[in-house]
Order: sequence, then C-alpha cells, then structure tokens
Amino acid sequence: MRNITRIQHRVFHFMGAVALLSACGSASPESTDSGATIDEYCQTLCSRSNECDNHFDVQICEGECMNANAVSGPKLRKSYLGYVAGCFAQQDCATVLDGETQAACADEALVALSPSNVGVQFCDVFGEFGRQCGVSANRTECLGLAKQFSDSTLKEVDSCFAKPCSLIVDCMESVLGLSVGGGSNSCQYAYDGECDEGEYCEYGTDSADCS
Repeated sequence: MRNITRIQHRVFHFMGAVALLSACGSASPESTDSGATIDEYCQTLCSRSNECDNHFDVQICEGECMNANAVSGPKLRKSYLGYVAGCFAQQDCATVLDGETQAACADEALVALSPSNVGVQFCDVFGEFGRQCGVSANRTECLGLAKQFSDSTLKEVDSCFAKPCSLIVDCMESVLGLSVGGGSNSCQYAYDGECDEGEYCEYGTDSADCS
C-alpha cells in the first residue's frame, strides 16, 4: 500500500511550465474557516488506517504525516483538510487500504467546496497578472488553487504580483512551498513531494517531484 501520509493535491497548469495546486475549501471568510488542522488531518488518516490494518503504527504514521506535510500543511485551508479527512474516515476498509482514497476524496472535495471571497479576489489579481505578463491565466483553474490554500497564504502570494514578471513565479513557489518546473506532471501523485516514477507512475510523468 502506498504511503497515505502525503496530502493528495490536484494539479492544474496555469502558465505552461508553471503548475499550481488545487483542491477545495469553504465559501466562508478565513476567520470562519472550519474543518481540521494538519495535526487533526494526520490523526484522522492514521487512526482510520490503523483501524483497518493494525500494522499501521499510529504514532509513526502521524510523525511521518506531519514531516511530509511540514511545509504545505500549515498553508492549507482547514475546510480542505477537514473535508478530505472526513471523507477518508467514512470509507470502508477495503477502500481505505487500496491506496487511492486520498486522491478520490480530494477530487470529491474539489467538486463540493467553493473558494472564499479572498480566493475570488486573488484570482482577479491573477488574471491581471496574466494580461500584464503575457501568460495564460485560466480563472477556473485559479479558483481551484484558491479552494485549497488558506486566505492568509493567498494574501502572501498576492504580494508577489507587485514584482517584475520574471520574479513572480519564483515568489509564488516560495510562498506555496511548491517546487515546479518544466516537464510532464501527469502522474496522479504529482506534486506530493515524493518521486513516484517507475513505481506508481511512468517515467517522465512526475517531473517536479523527481527533479
């Protein structure tokens, strides 16, 4: 079974070589964003996995989960984490142990949840960035990004748009804790921080994680 401790993200390409994450969130402002912290997310996934297979040591699992998501975890919306964790906890054991549950729950969350007002405003600015810098800035995909990250993180990214076009992408990557670049990232586990080529995905399809 594949390591379940890494948060499964959905990837969208905004600018050709630049890829950003998307998932889900609540339409409420950040001050009322409810759900789960990264600690609670890890606890839920590891506890449920242990219930289904007692070979999963909860303490080790939670430690690995926290370490794997140390950079991106605190930047995510509680509503995203809560939705995915809740979805995971509701699955039967056969589904939990098939290694695909996180990804399926992230897909479900992407459909079910909406961006916050700050997220919508962020995508307005992102669209202007696209026009000024001559790159494609798909609004639908931007809203997907806004569904996953917290309002405070989006506000940090928003400050990147005041920089010259040549520096904006690097700034966004540094804020999001996301390493991106050219190449194909069609692997279903792309941008989870773990190179999956050759084991779970074909070579050349998880470029960002394997670079």
